[in-house]
Amino acid sequence: MRLKIEATWLAAFLLGACDTGSGGLEIVSEGSGEGKHSMESGSDTDSIGSPPSATGSSQHELGERVVAAGGQWRFLVADSAPAGWTQRDFDDSGWETGNAPLGVNARGINTVVPRQGGQVIYLRTRGADYVAKPGSIALLRMRRDDAAVVYVDGTHLVSSNVSEVCSVEKTCPRHEVMERESNIYVSAVADATAFGDGESTIAVEVHPKGQDDDDWVFDLELSLVDADEPAARWEATVSTLNYNGKYSPNQAVAYWIDRADGKFVKTLAVYADKQQEHLIHWRIASGDECADAETGATRTMPRTDVVRWDGTDSSGKKVPDGEYRLRVEIVEEHSNDGAEPGRLDSFSFSLGGNVSYQQLEPVGLAYDVCITTP
Repeated sequence: MRLKIEATWLAAFLLGACDTGSGGLEIVSEGSGEGKHSMESGSDTDSIGSPPSATGSSQHELGERVVAAGGQWRFLVADSAPAGWTQRDFDDSGWETGNAPLGVNARGINTVVPRQGGQVIYLRTRGADYVAKPGSIALLRMRRDDAAVVYVDGTHLVSSNVSEVCSVEKTCPRHEVMERESNIYVSAVADATAFGDGESTIAVEVHPKGQDDDDWVFDLELSLVDADEPAARWEATVSTLNYNGKYSPNQAVAYWIDRADGKFVKTLAVYADKQQEHLIHWRIASGDECADAETGATRTMPRTDVVRWDGTDSSGKKVPDGEYRLRVEIVEEHSNDGAEPGRLDSFSFSLGGNVSYQQLEPVGLAYDVCITTP
């Protein structure tokens, strides 16, 4: 089996590789484009520094807007949470007030809020008056650094970048959010049964990665949408984990679409530089096809990505309705060192079906996976 895989990989390698335009790196350093305050560009830059609704990238035109991006929040910086702070009737009149994005040492901040050490930011806002329709779901787009937990009227709604290990006694991030990730709005879907008609209180806690973490940011757009209404576009939010390979925490990552029968459709993104030769699963599937794909450097650590698909195949033709899969390959070792192919995860979705918003269970090394389908 290994000989068959390696022979196929060699054939794919001879076809060429994606041109990242960066010259390639064996192992990138923190200053090589993924640094804490680097100014990195990419396909998701339409969300950087501006709320989703202001850029035309919002997916929530169809629903009841509960919280608008860039809205006003009350906030408290503290070492521990006040009793009952997520409840609707909690008295937050003594908290400070500011407009989102709130934070410090991040781009596009409207309200600068410093913190010290491992202090947590507690935020509250009153949602707009709305009517919750039967069958609605909550659709969130949030900008968060590092981890965020969202509540509605005291009920947990969504956690983003939260480690399960710490969730019982203490909330802590799975990974440190670097600058590019802190600039994008990630999506999440949740059950909307906690919302009644009228106003609700939305409470959020934002956690640092560690005592030395001196930056943070938060903004939120939250709407109630009909579960069977098509989304504005196809988009996937995916967070990755390490598997402690030889070059961990560095990892090369590829995202692509295929049909349920395994037929390749299109590459969405490849973050690898020279390391892409070790993305064996992707290379066998795609033959190094990278038309319109976002490309970038090998990762210095796991992170959250937002990838988009225009519904076309690698030749630019619209694909028919049917069953498809988002494929995610993660590599932390060199295939020419005798290592096995990278870790491959798969998430199914339908085009033309009746499910447009999915918050998917973690699979392998991918978690916080949200897929919206037009």
